[in-house]
Amino acid sequence: MIRMRRLVSIVVALALLIAMVPMVAFAADEGQSGGSFTTSNVAPTSVSVALWTTGGTPVETTAMDPQVEYNVKVTVTDSNTLDDLNTVTVTLYYDADGTYNAGDRPGVGNTQTSAILTWTNADPDTWEIDAISDGGSWSIVSGSCVVPSMTASTGTFEFHFIPGKVAQETPGTNEWHIYAVADDGTATGDAYQEDRNMNWYGEITGVTATVSFGTVALGSSDTISTSGVSATYIANGAYNEQVKSDAAWVGQTTGTNLSLDTGGAPGSGEFSLEADDDNTLADAVQVLSASYTAIDGTGTITAEAGDTQANNYLWLSLGSSGILDEEYQGAIYYKIADGS
Repeated sequence: MIRMRRLVSIVVALALLIAMVPMVAFAADEGQSGGSFTTSNVAPTSVSVALWTTGGTPVETTAMDPQVEYNVKVTVTDSNTLDDLNTVTVTLYYDADGTYNAGDRPGVGNTQTSAILTWTNADPDTWEIDAISDGGSWSIVSGSCVVPSMTASTGTFEFHFIPGKVAQETPGTNEWHIYAVADDGTATGDAYQEDRNMNWYGEITGVTATVSFGTVALGSSDTISTSGVSATYIANGAYNEQVKSDAAWVGQTTGTNLSLDTGGAPGSGEFSLEADDDNTLADAVQVLSASYTAIDGTGTITAEAGDTQANNYLWLSLGSSGILDEEYQGAIYYKIADGS
């Protein structure tokens, strides 16, 4: 009996010991919550704008010639990468007082005073020039334009363009300015380059092929041409209309030379010519052969279509002897020259 009670006591003690040991917890002891933040968009910055020549060995330049290709380089920085940009726009414009002022920038193109060039981030990228109101000869040379790596944060956009024929000349304090702006849709960065010059440009077209005096008597003076010579003058500034003649006109039967007298009093075997831009002899000028003579007062900048003068008349005088009875032919030259 005694031995049985000891065994029961041992069993009870083990049960108490087990009850005193801490139990292991198997429930979740941590939780998770999501977090987020958005960085603000950083404005692009045009860090430089520069005008360059093209072809050969390009260099930075301060002057332009109409109808010659140039390159505006715009360096842009955007910490969101350049692919964040929507557009980069370059405005070239004339300023009469020559002092840069943001309020003077035009919003549209004009054949004489402004052109707006735009690169658009698209697939594919596009290069455009503002639709200038009356057509115009400004152009953007898209095949030569350059887009930098769009995954970089800094790069240079190159706008190749050709100034129009009547882009206003700047012979004095008046100047052209270049303004560039990069736009990412929510912010912009910009820069400018001032005091660029536009050189003089002139062109003459549509000169009448022939003019005649009909049959002229020896010793006669100031026989007017049967019609006027027409010529169209295109210029981006002040210009002069000029004329000259061959030094000798040739007889079509005998090949005899008839010499041009430049003093207005032809002698034996000579002729002389006077010219004007209308049919009034009073203000006509003597035509020379060695150099051109202006036949009109100074003209001003023209439209792209030019200024057509259809009444350029000539007057012929002949010596009273030494001239064979035949037809004489020679060339009369018309020229446009810088009138600044």
